[in-house]
Amino acid sequence: MEIFICKYCNKEYVSLRSLRSHERLCKENPNRSISPFVQYNKSEHKKLSGQSNQYTKAKREGYKVVISEESHIKRSKLAKHKKMSDIAKQKISNARKKYLEEHPDKVPFKLNHSSKKSYPEQYFEELFEKENIPLLYHKQIGRYELDFYNEDLMKYVEIDGEQHYSPHMIEHDKERTEYLKNLGWEGIRIRWGKYKKMNELEKLYQIDLIKNFIK
Repeated sequence: MEIFICKYCNKEYVSLRSLRSHERLCKENPNRSISPFVQYNKSEHKKLSGQSNQYTKAKREGYKVVISEESHIKRSKLAKHKKMSDIAKQKISNARKKYLEEHPDKVPFKLNHSSKKSYPEQYFEELFEKENIPLLYHKQIGRYELDFYNEDLMKYVEIDGEQHYSPHMIEHDKERTEYLKNLGWEGIRIRWGKYKKMNELEKLYQIDLIKNFIK
């Protein structure tokens, strides 16, 4: 079984998805307190509530307010059972997307991902150069990143690890594909786990497919 280790606290996980979820909230992560998701959950909750009770009014007007232990416990219990409406969730989701499009450097993937090329990326970069396939490495478009692209043709090729085939990531990639399509981009995806098991003839066929796509 493959083990994934947190780069901040060395805690072990059995899936990459679990590791990335942990790293975003890891107490040892220096970016934890400025996570865009934490920022937007807080700011958008305030915007959506739009309500002022006696406590917030007093604070705004400069009065000192002390909350009794009994009130604190009561509010904590209510908060645990309070569910956010679908409309509120959608508004927060839309706000997150807008923020990340305007601040691509805050995308969680970039904050928690090594800047070094992965082995599959290095492999295909060398392959494309050898086969004279006009694709360049890496391009940021809004909150998304392209693995390989040709800007003149508005085409891209993605090299996907197995994490892209979890239910959550499948939905994420569908949204990503639709977003890029609306901007005029067309792409294909290569499943690295499947590609590396191919024989030489099958790999040549895959390369021909890419060549025909990038025309």
